[in-house]
Amino acid sequence: MATDLWPDIAIDQTTRGIKQILEEAGRGLKEKTNGLVEFHVSPSLSVDPLYPFRFRCDLHVPKLAYSFSLVVVESAPNGFPVVVKSAPDIDVRIEDEAQLLAKLAEIFRSPRTQAIIQNLVAMARD
Repeated sequence: MATDLWPDIAIDQTTRGIKQILEEAGRGLKEKTNGLVEFHVSPSLSVDPLYPFRFRCDLHVPKLAYSFSLVVVESAPNGFPVVVKSAPDIDVRIEDEAQLLAKLAEIFRSPRTQAIIQNLVAMARD
């Protein structure tokens, strides 16, 4: 007869995963672009055993069925640390949610990202 070796696990309903943090950070783009550009988070697996969870964050243009990969976040099995990959930055290691949100704000507000969004909006209006 098998013995249950697992401890009792108290599930914390308030804990957010990396995917939820990213989705929340990207909210608002759809409204700011009148629905022309959306922020999508697509989870997958990474080949890096230290950061096995990968989240591709795209600027998605539904009218064109087109997505532009803005940033990729790879996370440790327990959430943090994460590695943020975005051009023109090289991989940046982030230790906690506050640092992640600060880095995302920097990326979202950069002249490069604003120019990309302007271009996507223009293409979607044609």
